[in-house]
Amino acid sequence: MNTTMKHLPILILFALLAPTQACQQAGSTAPPPEPMAQEDHADHTAPGHVCMKRIAPEDTADHRSHSVEIYGDVIHPMKFMMNDLKTLPMHEGAAFDVVCQTGTKMSSTKGYKGVLLRDVLDKAELAQDDHKDRNFYFVAQATDDYMATFSWGELYNHEIGDSTFILFEEDGAPIGAKGEFVLITATDKKTGPRHVFWLNGVGVHKVRIPS
Repeated sequence: MNTTMKHLPILILFALLAPTQACQQAGSTAPPPEPMAQEDHADHTAPGHVCMKRIAPEDTADHRSHSVEIYGDVIHPMKFMMNDLKTLPMHEGAAFDVVCQTGTKMSSTKGYKGVLLRDVLDKAELAQDDHKDRNFYFVAQATDDYMATFSWGELYNHEIGDSTFILFEEDGAPIGAKGEFVLITATDKKTGPRHVFWLNGVGVHKVRIPS
């Protein structure tokens, strides 16, 4: 895990309240978007559209992750390989669409298999002072530095926690160019913003108010 992931600033908490990021990932060194092909944004596959990722297909192999690290405010920082995740309770889902913030369906799968993010976090154990210590937030991050944020309440006290998965199979096969791991929240109204492919880490952070 690189230094950037280990030291995410506390200000990222405000991402929970900020406007949602664009659906698809953007490389940190990507050039500015090209002009839109259509001014009304009707063509969501046009070069430079907000829904399109900026990493060339030939570069995707460099971004595939082979582990998911749980780090930060946990008792047992852990790195999960594929075989580690498969020891946890398995969950399978039916058809799932990735819907961009604009409402456009970007991709779909007929079925998926994975584990609950919550179960993975429980293996690492949140560093709670007591059972009332619930002010945590979680930042899922990909190898291209795309991030998605969750609160303790979402994962542990809401149905969102029952539908937020780390996937390792789609359509009955291992995840390919967008793998090895993908994070989804199946019950989000717009599933794209928290659709994190190339997932390689989840940071656990206590909310700390500066004195």
